[in-house]
Amino acid sequence: LANLRDLNIVDFRIFWLGELTTHPNFIDILNECVKVESIPYIAFDTNASNLTKEKSDALVEAGKVKPIHMLISLDAINEETYKEIRKGGDFNIVMDNIKYLLEKRSIFSGF
Repeated sequence: LANLRDLNIVDFRIFWLGELTTHPNFIDILNECVKVESIPYIAFDTNASNLTKEKSDALVEAGKVKPIHMLISLDAINEETYKEIRKGGDFNIVMDNIKYLLEKRSIFSGF
């Protein structure tokens, strides 16, 4: 990321194997991106299945420094269909993850 400091970056999106939040160093990557002044905001997509409380808390903290643009892609809008589409996934965990993030975000409106 140090090499990005001198570039005029307009859009910066982070990806890793389709789901950034599964990266073992997600929070470290997030915190390093926040430090790069030339990155105007941090953007990524997630299905929220791995969006733990710790990761949500880190996102809210990062959002205090730099805007976070997060697209949440739900596989389904109900548990039955979700189970058919996302084998081994848990719709209720995903919904709880999203609710937690929204509750934390509402405390700080910068995210």
